[in-house]
Amino acid sequence: MLRIFILLLLIGAFSVSAQTIEGISKPYSIHIAPEPHYCEKPKAPANLVIDKIQFTDGNGNGVIEVNENCNASFELVNSGKGHACQVKLAMTEMAGSKSGILLPAAETVAELSPGETKKFELVVKGTMQQSSGPITLEITALERNGFDADPVKINVTVQSFQAPKVEIVDSKFSSMTGTMQPGVSITLRSAIQNTGKGIAENVKVKIKLPETNVFLSSDEEINIPLLKPGESKLLDFEFMANKRYAETTVPCTLTITEKYGQFGSIKSTSVSMNQKLATPQTVDVAVKEMKKEEFATVVLTSDVDQNLPVSKTQNPDAVAVIIGNQHYRQTKQVDFAINDAASIKNYLVQVLGFREGNILYYTDASLDDFYTIFGKEKQKGMLHDRVKPNISDVFVYYSGHGAPDLGEGSETKGYIVPVGCNPNYVANGGYSLETFYGNLERLPAKSLTVVLDACFSGEDLIQKASPMVIRPKYPEVKKAMVLASSRESQVSNWFVEKEHGLFTYYFLKAIQNKELSDKNKDGKLTLEEIHQFVSDMAEGVPYQSRRMFGSSREQNPVLIGVDKSRTLVDFGK
Repeated sequence: MLRIFILLLLIGAFSVSAQTIEGISKPYSIHIAPEPHYCEKPKAPANLVIDKIQFTDGNGNGVIEVNENCNASFELVNSGKGHACQVKLAMTEMAGSKSGILLPAAETVAELSPGETKKFELVVKGTMQQSSGPITLEITALERNGFDADPVKINVTVQSFQAPKVEIVDSKFSSMTGTMQPGVSITLRSAIQNTGKGIAENVKVKIKLPETNVFLSSDEEINIPLLKPGESKLLDFEFMANKRYAETTVPCTLTITEKYGQFGSIKSTSVSMNQKLATPQTVDVAVKEMKKEEFATVVLTSDVDQNLPVSKTQNPDAVAVIIGNQHYRQTKQVDFAINDAASIKNYLVQVLGFREGNILYYTDASLDDFYTIFGKEKQKGMLHDRVKPNISDVFVYYSGHGAPDLGEGSETKGYIVPVGCNPNYVANGGYSLETFYGNLERLPAKSLTVVLDACFSGEDLIQKASPMVIRPKYPEVKKAMVLASSRESQVSNWFVEKEHGLFTYYFLKAIQNKELSDKNKDGKLTLEEIHQFVSDMAEGVPYQSRRMFGSSREQNPVLIGVDKSRTLVDFGK
């Protein structure tokens, strides 16, 4: 029985072995298809043509830049009667150039039948290591049997890595009240500009403020996807300090980062408590095409508010009144009046030698403010009490609206317009020029200088009415020297680009640019020399007014008074 069992096992094993051997050739055989006969022994030639070639770079400027993907697209056409076999497509740089760009790997097309067309796209990549210069790329299509396409050459320029440089080129603080105080929202406006040669990407600007008692009311971080060389953006951060903030200044630090983490910057600035500020303005920075290294740095403050001149003038007994009326409640705004007032104050303190405590500084003054400062008709005001008899020089500046009296009568009087005045009833709510000059003339001052950036014709004041051209009667002055922005029937224009009244800008420019305004080069700038500078028909207010608004808005500053040779600033020789 055992023998029978062993015999059966042997027979089964032999059967399985036979089946395995018998099936070997089917699942494990390797079949190599023979190459088509027309590839081994072509009966007709292929005719390959590289056609409709196009080369495009990522940003469309025709230059292969760092980390930029560029595409060479084309069609490969077989216009011959024979098949094209094993066509090897490749892109190479012509001999002698090693730009450092990354070229695509070669690829093989197994077959292209007669009359067949295939489309291809080869990707060229810029690298951080590439070098600048023109290069020639060559596209080839080599066929197995030698029926190659004529090569196509592409001339293109490679640009090496150009570093961006993103920095804060200017900044300024502003508030709706014109001051920095607890509980008042402060705006820090900063001009961010790419002053480098390369494109800045993924730019992030982040503000850091004191950790306690100062609260940010805007986003902490602002993102800018891309800044081209020379391009700029204006960014606003808003914050406020509470009444528990005990420091005298609020420090602000702005940190800029970009894609590479190497070409940003950090800038710190601060605003002082109770500091006089500008009110918010709208500033548009035009982005225009610029050649490399030819763009101008963006500024948020006018050129007259930077690099104030040095003078020898010291006038500790001088007294000044500065009024900037901007936010009118019943008529149009005077956009840059507070900017004007703040700049005049800076010049008085830093250039003309006034003590800051001797300056009565008002923004958006009411009629009661005018009464308080100058007094009512034939009355004394606060200014009178500040003047040291025959010692104090008095300087008065006003930027805002003026208007004529629209009531009945043969003589038209002029009025300074407080911010709450209804311009239709200016005789009731305005401050009369007769009272203004009359009270000034009675001051026991050593000298009196009045500078007005306002018009009194009414042409640019009353809305929804036909323009008026009225010549209000100016009171006569004996002691005062008055430098006014325009003639009686003219409008006083704004210089939007500089964020100042047009006249005020040139008045400050006369003081700043003494090389041009000091005609006799004696180091003393007189009121007559200032008037000549601001009134210059080729460079001053009249020219700029015609240039911006045409001859229909002529503006000619006037100087009234007998002491035209009075020195305003002594620069020294």
